[in-house]
Amino acid sequence: MGHIVDISKWNGNINWDVAAPQLDLAICRVQYGSNKVDEWYQRYVAKLEQHGVPHAAYAYGCYISVNDAIVEADDFMARTSPNAKFLVLDVEDDTLQSCGANNLAKASQAFIDRCKSRGWKVGLYVSHHMYNKYGLNGVKADFLWIPRYGGNKPSYPCDIWQYTETGNVPGIGKCDLNSLIGSKSLSWFTESATQESVQASTQNIIQSGAFSPYETPDVMGALTSLKMTANFFLKPNGETYFISEPTSDAQLKAMKEYLDRKGWWYEDK
Repeated sequence: MGHIVDISKWNGNINWDVAAPQLDLAICRVQYGSNKVDEWYQRYVAKLEQHGVPHAAYAYGCYISVNDAIVEADDFMARTSPNAKFLVLDVEDDTLQSCGANNLAKASQAFIDRCKSRGWKVGLYVSHHMYNKYGLNGVKADFLWIPRYGGNKPSYPCDIWQYTETGNVPGIGKCDLNSLIGSKSLSWFTESATQESVQASTQNIIQSGAFSPYETPDVMGALTSLKMTANFFLKPNGETYFISEPTSDAQLKAMKEYLDRKGWWYEDK
């Protein structure tokens, strides 16, 4: 078995030729709230894919309300590689400070639900001392990830145990290390994030109405955040439209909501 690491900008420059053969999975930080993007994320993903290491993405929550949690979730998905195997919401003391105890569980659930509605597999990482105290034990996610150091396993049933923040992997150096301690296998985590949802419905296709080419970057961002692919077509008058590849029910619904917000015509097939 190789290592399961979680990494962020604090790990700095990594010697991937040395580190990659030792890794089963790398969970990479994308953002700290909406306003602080991890500047190493894209570089880490490029190297992980170059070396064939499965990767996932996490976001440290800094939201102040339920609505703000949804905004953070949207920003997170827009910044995450579509090749990520799953997403994780990271809830720690700074999340508690920004959101407050009364809304923490509700806002965290809203963040997770938003990501799941886009077809992602989503986990919850939560500080051990916060899990029961602030109602986070009632938050529903696809898996639970809890840190606890000093050789003591978490007091609560979970799927991933972050057992040290002072591990050492050659090529990375000091880093967090994790172990699978639940019923889910490594392959459950490393299989395609939307495999099950796509299998449930493989004929959902959506065709947009024509729009200005200046809108194309925004449309492409929406497709990426939903992990959808589409073919774009240019009309003689210079306007653009797209036809999506078959997608899941959840992704189709989310794209319809996006097009409705734009006020654009569309047809689903």
